[in-house]
Amino acid sequence: MDITLWFASPQISVFEYRCSASSTDKPFTEYHEQHSLSLVRRGSFGLRSRGTRQELVPGATMIGCTGDEHCCVHNHHDCGDQCISLKLSPAFVSETALRASVWRLGAVPPLCALMLLGEQIHAAATGRIGLAVDELAHVFANRFARLISCYTPSAPGVGAQDERRAVKAAMWIAANAGQNITLDSAAAQANLSPYHFLRMFQRVLGVSPHQYLLRCRLQEAARLLNDGCSVTDAAYGAGFADLSNFSRTFHRAAGVTPGVFRRCS
Repeated sequence: MDITLWFASPQISVFEYRCSASSTDKPFTEYHEQHSLSLVRRGSFGLRSRGTRQELVPGATMIGCTGDEHCCVHNHHDCGDQCISLKLSPAFVSETALRASVWRLGAVPPLCALMLLGEQIHAAATGRIGLAVDELAHVFANRFARLISCYTPSAPGVGAQDERRAVKAAMWIAANAGQNITLDSAAAQANLSPYHFLRMFQRVLGVSPHQYLLRCRLQEAARLLNDGCSVTDAAYGAGFADLSNFSRTFHRAAGVTPGVFRRCS
């Protein structure tokens, strides 16, 4: 595990975690030293926590509660993962006024706004944009608090085979989001009919295949905008076929237009 500290203060610290574990590595139990929010930017892993099993793909956020044990496994994906992790002080956590139950959720599915903020944090930490990492981290934590207030966990109870199929399909969608992906082509990755694939994917990952594809495209568009691409090049480069639809969708997710997002970067 490679760990890079990007920012530290008494209230919040920001790290990058790069894990190269594979399915052949033996998992082990860890403990959360403090409350944390960890956005999966690349790769995938399974989270075993408080008697639950969750599969985290790019865009998902792991929620850490001080003292809780957890185990990360890589049964379904052999390329490790990269996470942006925010470590939060007790004082900061109390200011967010989140219910105690939120910190026991384990993880939440990919959320557009958090994925775009994650790209900004990464770009700021790596010197590609001039925004401050600590300010973006505060925005991320507060945005999470607002989004989670209306989140309802999906029903548990999926098998290992469905987990493997869903993760494989999600990683394929993320890698090919700029291409023309249909429900049929995504379902083929899991060797399922479109109907059964749709239900399985939603149940395992908490979002539909179309929602996940859209969020992967928005994440890629944010990366391209952070790298200085024009709005048009970012839209088409991320896989959007219609510029006006891209602008509306991006605005809903980010709270600002792509042009404003680019200028802020």
